[in-house]
Amino acid sequence: MMLGLILVCIVQFFETGISRLIILLIYMEYIEPFLLGGSLIAGSKLLSHYVSPEFAPLVGGLPTGILSSLFLVGNENKRKYYKGYLVSGIIITLSVISINLISKTYPQMNVNTISIVAIICWAIVSFFAIRFEKHVLKIK
Repeated sequence: MMLGLILVCIVQFFETGISRLIILLIYMEYIEPFLLGGSLIAGSKLLSHYVSPEFAPLVGGLPTGILSSLFLVGNENKRKYYKGYLVSGIIITLSVISINLISKTYPQMNVNTISIVAIICWAIVSFFAIRFEKHVLKIK
């Protein structure tokens, strides 16, 4: 990945000059994590299609939150990130349990609909849980 980035930078420098090279380097900070996340989703779909849906979480369930922390700068930022990730992780676990229970209790319901509602609930509850922890409990 790094060799590819170096080659792209050299080509960009000679073709368009330093200003476009700087812009490219700034965007690479966001492109690399984006490609990693997209690869994980695509890998999950491939496993689901060619192997079995039961094995798809081996790739799709990879803790992207832990991988994301590798792109953060500074230990203090990473500690704050993991505080929020812990709260969010607990809530996502409860969301997955809810999806399973609801889809088994009401088999006529569309699982995609249940999943979308769970994602929305997870996002809202996670936001307020992290905010509550930060502002009300004032945990450092």
